Amino acid sequence: MMDWILGLIEKYGFKVSSWAWNKRWGKRDSNEWIKGYKDWKNEEVYGQREQEELRASYKQSLANKKERENK
Repeated sequence: MMDWILGLIEKYGFKVSSWAWNKRWGKRDSNEWIKGYKDWKNEEVYGQREQEELRASYKQSLANKKERENK
């Protein structure tokens, strides 16, 4: 009896899950998602470049400070 009940739950649980997934994601435009991903990826790359530039300028300012102290 318990196996039969669990079988029903599994069967209809899958159907409900599939229905909900299609309602949520089924009609979304994949091009919109791709555009959003590319924008996010570009922001990440620019963020990395800016961080590298900041590190380089910080190292340069430390070098300049040490140079001034040595004079």
